[in-house]
Parts: sequence; C-alpha cells; structure tokens
Amino acid sequence: MPTIEIIFENMQTNIGAVEDRTHRIRNFGEDIWRAFHHEEGVKISIRDIDRTTDRVTIAVRKSMIGRVTQSARKMAAKHFPEGGFTVKIS
Repeated sequence: MPTIEIIFENMQTNIGAVEDRTHRIRNFGEDIWRAFHHEEGVKISIRDIDRTTDRVTIAVRKSMIGRVTQSARKMAAKHFPEGGFTVKIS
C-alpha cells in the first residue's frame, strides 16, 4: 500500500512554541483520521497520531492517493496557514 506522509518542519525553538506545534499537528491528524478512518483502502492509526511530534502517515490504496493527498494538503493548510509542511508519497 502506498504511503502519504505529511511532515512538519521544526520552526520553533522555545518549549511553549514546540508544544503548541505538536498540539496543532495532533489536531490535524485527528481531523484526517475522522475524515478517512472508516474508508476501505485507507489505514491511519489514532495511536500513532496521539504520539506524533512531526508527521502524520496515511497508508492508502493506489486508487485513492489523489483524493486523500488533496484532502490532506487542504487540511494541513487550514491548520498551518503559515506553511512549514511537506507532503511525500512513497
């Protein structure tokens, strides 16, 4: 199964900013999970999202890569309007 990874750059240096960034990444991951966890052909772990500090990983069926990638980019832009994320497909 191909994998979509949304990787967030570490742009902050103080502890409060890092905690806020981690919280925002997890909120983004929960939104992605809510949108796709019920769909056949998409695998996303809420446990992994709850532990992440810099990325969200989604395994998808090949036929769903475009739709899931587009949704992930839109949701990431909503949570991180300042940018600072990369979407990788492998």
